[in-house]
Amino acid sequence: MESSLINNHAPESDQLLGWVRAWAKLASGLVILIGGIVILGWLLDIPTLKSISPAWVTMKANTAVGLVLGGTSLWLLSSGTRRSCRYAQILAAIVLGLGLLTLIQYLFSVNLGIDQLLFRESAGAVGTSAPGRMAANTALNFLLLGSSLLLLSQRRLLRAGIQVFAIVAFFIAFLGLLGYVYDIQEFYGFGSYTKMAVHTAIAFLLLSTGTLGLHPAWGVMNVLTSSHAGGMMARQLILPVLGIPPILSWLVLAGHRGQLYSGEVGLSLLAVLNVIVFAVLIWLNARSLGKIDTRRQQAEDQRQSEARFRSLTTATSQIVWTADASGCVIEDSPTWRAYTGQTLEEYQGWGWVDVVHPEDREISTERWNQAVATKSVFETEYRLRSPTGEYRYVWVRGVPILASDDSTIYGWMGTCTDIHDRKQTEAALRQSEERFRSLMQASAQIIWTASAAGELVEEQASWSQFTGQDFDTYRGRGWLSAIHPDDHDSVAAQWSASVAERSPYEVEFRMRRHDEQYRYMICRAIPILNPDGTIREWIGANTDITERKQAEIALTEAKNAAEAANRAKSEFLANMSHELRTPLNGVIGYAQILQRTKTLSEEDRSRIDVIRQCGSHLLTLINDILDLSKIEARKTELLLSDFHLPAFLQGVAEMCRIRAELKAIQFCYEAAPELPLGVRADEKRLRQVLINLLSNAIKFTDTGSVTFTVSFATAGKIRFSIRDTGIGIPDDKLQTIFQPFEQVSDALRQSEGTGLGLAISQEIVELMGSKIQVQSEVNVGSIFWFDVELPQAEEWVKTSQADRYGQIIGIQNRTPKILVVDDKWENRSVISNLLTPIGFEVTEAVNGKEGWQKICDRQPDLVITDLIMPDINGFELIRQIRQEEAFKDLIIIVSSASVFEADQYRSTEAGGNDFLAKPILASELLKKLQTHLHLTWIYEEQIPEPQGVSNDTALVAPPVAELEALYELAMKGNFKGIIRQAALIEEMDPRYLSFAQKIHQLAKNFQDRDILALIQSYQ
Repeated sequence: MESSLINNHAPESDQLLGWVRAWAKLASGLVILIGGIVILGWLLDIPTLKSISPAWVTMKANTAVGLVLGGTSLWLLSSGTRRSCRYAQILAAIVLGLGLLTLIQYLFSVNLGIDQLLFRESAGAVGTSAPGRMAANTALNFLLLGSSLLLLSQRRLLRAGIQVFAIVAFFIAFLGLLGYVYDIQEFYGFGSYTKMAVHTAIAFLLLSTGTLGLHPAWGVMNVLTSSHAGGMMARQLILPVLGIPPILSWLVLAGHRGQLYSGEVGLSLLAVLNVIVFAVLIWLNARSLGKIDTRRQQAEDQRQSEARFRSLTTATSQIVWTADASGCVIEDSPTWRAYTGQTLEEYQGWGWVDVVHPEDREISTERWNQAVATKSVFETEYRLRSPTGEYRYVWVRGVPILASDDSTIYGWMGTCTDIHDRKQTEAALRQSEERFRSLMQASAQIIWTASAAGELVEEQASWSQFTGQDFDTYRGRGWLSAIHPDDHDSVAAQWSASVAERSPYEVEFRMRRHDEQYRYMICRAIPILNPDGTIREWIGANTDITERKQAEIALTEAKNAAEAANRAKSEFLANMSHELRTPLNGVIGYAQILQRTKTLSEEDRSRIDVIRQCGSHLLTLINDILDLSKIEARKTELLLSDFHLPAFLQGVAEMCRIRAELKAIQFCYEAAPELPLGVRADEKRLRQVLINLLSNAIKFTDTGSVTFTVSFATAGKIRFSIRDTGIGIPDDKLQTIFQPFEQVSDALRQSEGTGLGLAISQEIVELMGSKIQVQSEVNVGSIFWFDVELPQAEEWVKTSQADRYGQIIGIQNRTPKILVVDDKWENRSVISNLLTPIGFEVTEAVNGKEGWQKICDRQPDLVITDLIMPDINGFELIRQIRQEEAFKDLIIIVSSASVFEADQYRSTEAGGNDFLAKPILASELLKKLQTHLHLTWIYEEQIPEPQGVSNDTALVAPPVAELEALYELAMKGNFKGIIRQAALIEEMDPRYLSFAQKIHQLAKNFQDRDILALIQSYQ
């Protein structure tokens, strides 16, 4: 057929064909340009590029993308290569899909989320029903033109359909353009839906004419480009027909809108003008036309009919076939060839039977013969073999072509529809139903189904088996009768709510079994929805959870018992702490007071120091137990501060070295030189961990050595390592040594302590983000280590500066008045004897009532009060003080033997300014008094300020080399090295004796800052 169409063109028309093909490529480029400009407008938010005029409809982003894709597809098709055609078809399919999805949104009032996928459009845009959504006629044009472009490279039977789609799209766009010319919205939009933009209409005109012009030898374009009379007439009439009537209509409409005449006159005038114009056109073109040969026209009509039929058979997803009266295939069927892989020679005649499944041939032949005999419609179902060898189910329907008297069959025409997927779905559904029924029968759960209203309308075997109820009893909502009366209302209410909200249902209740026992059940159900969102039915299951509920009840009871025991433990610890700390306050307090006595002999001072150390040791044991309690309750927090790391480590090492020397074992301290000077951490807790580990190492080592090493580990962390040559730890004890009250010792050794040190240390290190590791071998030794991240601190000098002063003996220019309120004489006496010699005026009160009277009478500067007292306790006294306007700013320090955070928090909440734990340490007491009262102490001995050292003629400095060596050791915090260097300087020259002794004294007190200041004064 293609060759016959091409022959309609004379050689002189080849140039015209070239122009038409060139127009197709030009049109594709213009469409791409229009779409690209609009996309640029969306990207840069330029309204003019999107809508041309603010009063006109905006071209949507999806429309612009579709135009770019459609124009690109047309451009690729014009290149003619097979590869570009494949890409063109992909783009055309996307264009078709874009239009189809948009039409689905309009038809079914759904939002598929594609409208604003690329860009968001604000609501209220001109001529827009849904933000970002293209017009319905735009979507229809994409569907038509996408189909045309997709089918352009297909078989000839589709060509007429391609051009029909393109022509329909042309006139839809043409109508939209006229709507803007005439200012009639109904022409470029449907009802209240989004309207077509003016540049969209122009782009569609270009795309549709380009699609038609791609193959000028096809269909309509064949007529237009023909060199025959018909082609000439068509070319002469096409532009006048498309241009003159719209122009005349616009002129008449403009006159009517200008009120030059009425509507009836305008309509009549338009009719007359059209008649005149078309009469002239017909007359002009009739002269160039001859009489068309009737037979040729009939033949042409026949060929067009065949072409349309072939296009239809190619476009449909069904297999279209024709056969003679006996069932022999005599004509080609492209769809049959594509589906079965047979060639025309293979399936002509009765060859088509070869691809029918052998099991289906007999029944199919029988039904075919029956249809031929009865001249009735042929319908059957059989399996056809595909090119891959797979058999697929098809539904076959054939209609006989009868003579006018219905007595003779001329042939058959029919279709084969692939129903394989439907058959598989039906089979899967049957299998699913069978599995579901088997599951219901085999499951220990009660599986049930209910209607959309939540009523049981079918017999439930598992329900009857569990409850003993018959169907009539639990039909509808009768199943509620098996629910425990106490659960009935809540179950019914929640079930009704789930039914109303179409939401999953889950509830626990008690259900009566057939033996009249109630069992705990958990019921879960989900709604099965129809396509429209309504509930079709419910599927649910009841699971017996009686054992689990009983376990939960037992667990709850055990938890309550544990919490009660924990509360009892906490109360015991609080009472124990208070009762033990109270006498310790007197022991440690008076030991501190006696140590300040200047008339003591060395032997007496040593005995008093033993008393103080024993009291401190007992206090440490109490604190260990309280620490463990707080750690178990997760109430321990790290208190971070900046401090000098070398001095800190040297101090820890020196404290432990003394104990090691008492046992005649070697103690080694090794610190990496690159360690930072200042770090930020909880100094107290870190010291507690290190001293505990070092003390354990010394305690369990009788011969050999203990090595304390500090170095860098991986990832910038600092590693603290303690190695000993002691008794070692058995392998079976390595996992238990960090548990509370666990101790490792040999049979001949009785270990001292509470057995809490390692447990507390491990918990503290875990708070620091690490874990204590251990390796040990019996009778060889052990190594404990942990790695922690200690951030470097720049302000460590302010917080780690050593105390450079001697004993406090007075207060400069003040006599502060202190009131001590405590029901224990020894507690009041300790504070009074500590403060009175220094220069404080101390007044005592035995309870809160007396304390309030003395506050009013004496007007103290600061009050130190206990919490637990007769009459008025400490909390009540604090509240009473704060309620009085005259004393609202009075400083109150709470001193209690209870060190639990709860009591400290309560005292602060009541109005206390600070907290002082018992037993009272003189240093802590004086520090808090200095902070709150802003005191300046007078010291027994005071080291001169650094600037004065250089004027001290009693000190003769050694040479510069020795000073630099001392300075470097002080910067590293190596106090042991400083002492050795001082001894060397002392031996160099008797003149340096005073200087060396001063350095030695400062190093013993770990006063690195004063050492540096002294050295700098001589440089």
